[in-house]
Amino acid sequence: MNCKELKRLTTDNPKRNFERLMNYAYAKNNRAHLSYAGGKNDVDLCEYVSDLAKAKGYNFSPEFIMEDGLFHNCDDDFAILYYCAVQAAELRARLKLYEDKLENGTLIELPCKVGDTVYYLGGHYERHKTKVYVNEVIKGIVDQITIGQKGVPQIDVCNNENAWTTFDGVDDFGKTVFLTKEEAEKALEGLK
Repeated sequence: MNCKELKRLTTDNPKRNFERLMNYAYAKNNRAHLSYAGGKNDVDLCEYVSDLAKAKGYNFSPEFIMEDGLFHNCDDDFAILYYCAVQAAELRARLKLYEDKLENGTLIELPCKVGDTVYYLGGHYERHKTKVYVNEVIKGIVDQITIGQKGVPQIDVCNNENAWTTFDGVDDFGKTVFLTKEEAEKALEGLK
């Protein structure tokens, strides 16, 4: 599945039950909050857990909880709630960053990663012209991925002869660079 096909999970204004569930715990002012708890909206998690702990006979302030004071009470139900909600708020915040980048077009989905084996079409250049004669499939390893001057990902591939070739990341894949030798050989046959 392409990441552009995924439905957004994070929202600051959940409308349906599923949206509320996916956004129930969230980060606000560097603290975890719950969208609803104890009959209130937008509840500071540390304050809510402090009240739960007091009902069980503990005297934990929200500041004590914020400083990870629940470490020795990690088996108590209020501590488990706290840790799960903090985890959910942190994961939601990170997912929101990626969804925002995807939505505004600044998230780049790469076809490979550093260390992957790729196969590209190569050959030799004529000495008096710049035209390349493609006559072989070359195996290489992705050495590095950078963002070029125009914001296009560039993929540097090193072959067995320690020669590097740079490809325009997304555009060259499936045309001159392939993830399998079979795909490269098929493309080479199509050029003959």
